Order: sequence, then C-alpha cells, then structure tokens
Amino acid sequence: MIRRVGLILAALVCLVGAMPAIGVPPDGWTLEGPIRHFPGRELYGHINGGAERFHELGFKELHVRRAVRGDETALTLETYRMTSPEAALAIYLLQSGREKPVAGVAARNSGGAYQLSAVKGPVFLQVHNPAGDEAVLPAMAAWANAALAEIEADPPRELFAPLPEEDRIGGTERIFRGPVTLEPIYTFGPGDILSQEGVLFGVAADYRADPEEESFTRIVVAYPDEKAAAAAFNHLVEHLDPYLEVLESDGGRILFRDYRDRFGEVRRDGDRLESRIHLVSRP
Repeated sequence: MIRRVGLILAALVCLVGAMPAIGVPPDGWTLEGPIRHFPGRELYGHINGGAERFHELGFKELHVRRAVRGDETALTLETYRMTSPEAALAIYLLQSGREKPVAGVAARNSGGAYQLSAVKGPVFLQVHNPAGDEAVLPAMAAWANAALAEIEADPPRELFAPLPEEDRIGGTERIFRGPVTLEPIYTFGPGDILSQEGVLFGVAADYRADPEEESFTRIVVAYPDEKAAAAAFNHLVEHLDPYLEVLESDGGRILFRDYRDRFGEVRRDGDRLESRIHLVSRP
C-alpha cells in the first residue's frame, strides 16, 4: 500500500512538473477555453512561418492560453518550452530584435502594447494584445509575471564570452544553431555551412569603434576540438557561396569580398572559427 501511494505521488510530481506556465490572469480578466498544446512538429499547426527557427534551436512544446475581459478585449499567452535555457535565450533574441524592456516585468524582456516577450530558463513566452491598446500593457506585464513566477530554472550558460566586449554594440547579440538561424546574420554558403549539425551554438554581435564609422559583425563557433574546427573550416572553404569573391586563402584563413563590395574573413583559431563580416576596408 505504501509503495502504491509512493508511485501515485511520484506520478503527480511528474504531472505538476510538466504543467505549462500559464499564470493567473490579472484582476478583471478571465481565462477562456482550454489550453491549446502544440508538441514537437505540431508547432507548424500554430506558426505559419518561422517554426523552423524554433526547431533548429531546440523546441519541445508550446502552450497557448487566452484571457478576456468584459469589453471583449483579449490577450493571448504563448509559452514555448525549449530544450535548454540557451535555446530559449536564442529564440528570444532572434524574435525580439533590439530589446525594449517593459518596466515591471520580472525577467529579461522586450516589447510594447502589441506584444511582450520574456525569457526565463528554458521558457520563452509572449503575451499578445491584437488591439495594441497602451492601457492594457500593465495587464500584459502582470500576466507575464504570473507565468514567469511558475518557472524554476537555471540561467543559460555564458555563450558570449568568446566575443570581445570592447566596442560591442549592446543589443545586437545573437545566437544561432544552423543555416536557418544563421541566415538573418550572414550567408556563407548552402546548408549547414558552419558544420553545427544542429548541436553547436554559434554567437554573433555587431561592433563599432567610432560612432561615425559603419559597424561590422563578429561571428564565433566553438567546436569540440581543433580537428573538428579544421574540418569545419575546410567544409566552409569548399562550399563557400560563389557570390563571395575569394581574395586570399592560406589553409587557416580565408579573405573574401561580397556583392556589396564589403570584406569578410574567417579564421581558424584552435577549436574555433572566428569571422568578421561587413568590413568597409580590407583587413
């Protein structure tokens, strides 16, 4: 009997741990309808375009909940559970663009009256307000906070350490894990051009030493060892997009010019590939 009770309690703990972070809507708002659940590949049934980004970074499941108030104004809360805090931060940065934090939200966040995004642990969440009424923003923040309070998780690993802090433009940091999430940053070539295999995270950020100068972008991918980095470099050179005109190549570095007449280079440094792109002057 004791063993049976223990098994039941264990099962309940598992169920509670699997519950989505929906939070209690603020005063004056009522939850409407059931929670909609989109696990794995079913995400395509909710997102017409862009689901590939979530899957490449590491997606588990999405829960969607709707709340309404008396005047028929509606809010929708989406909680995306990713495979890791790093994956959640990556999709948050990709979806948010330049961050515009909303005061009072108890986690890293960005948004406005139409959409509020936040990230905590392995969860990326969004509160949508189709009407865009600024007066509803406090309610959006309150619902986001209620959901965030249900999430207990460690912060993401520090992925941006390989990128120099000096001259980095704050708010331009990005994390990618393959061709879909690399594409908004740069196109080196087709397919998995940086040999990330859906496993390795890469990071990028923009830099500018002088406010009067144009910015450039640094990109870094760390590999398991030097051998893997060398193989990744060779793959990139062999499959480099033909629109990139190769100017120099010496086995550990390649220098090229793109269609905008800007310069770029990729270097292998130990177990890393380090790139600089959008350079106005030839390095």
